Amino acid sequence: MLYNTIKMGSIMVNINQKKHLKKILILGLDNSGKSSLVFSFQKKNNLSYYTSLEPTRGENISKIEDINREFIIWDIGGQVQHRQDFLNNSKKYILETSKVIFVIDVQDTERYHVALNYLHEILDKFKKEKIFVKISVFLHKFDSDLIVDEDGVNGLIKKIRAEIPVEFNYDIVKSSIETIYRKTTII
Repeated sequence: MLYNTIKMGSIMVNINQKKHLKKILILGLDNSGKSSLVFSFQKKNNLSYYTSLEPTRGENISKIEDINREFIIWDIGGQVQHRQDFLNNSKKYILETSKVIFVIDVQDTERYHVALNYLHEILDKFKKEKIFVKISVFLHKFDSDLIVDEDGVNGLIKKIRAEIPVEFNYDIVKSSIETIYRKTTII
């Protein structure tokens, strides 16, 4: 039934389905780990998925089904040209959005200010359209063997909190994707 479907990117979605559909945008700078997070959400646990990743060009749209919910995830490329495309054509992306996941690579300390500026621009676009979605900021690549500059991370968290307008419900989480493969030299 063609009249009961809508097109979200390249995916056709049945609007009469029983599951509650949510559109999630995953945004952040290049190499922040957005696509790896999508693989993780899809329960793709094979290491080969992660080692063969290439930069996202434009957007990758995927569908993830849960028992009671269905998600359409828009993974938006983080290179300068794709970030600019998102900002220039934001209506195309933000309509029907239920949630934004903004990913910051905590190991890329030199570009914290670039990530925060992009977050600011994104939130301005949503605010201008009067769309106040849930924002989750993932401090990503918080690996277990990482030696963390706690003052730097706490400073980043303060800046994120100052950047998000009061109209938005948000959370800030630490995230990491780690393999179970470990190699230890015995002799």
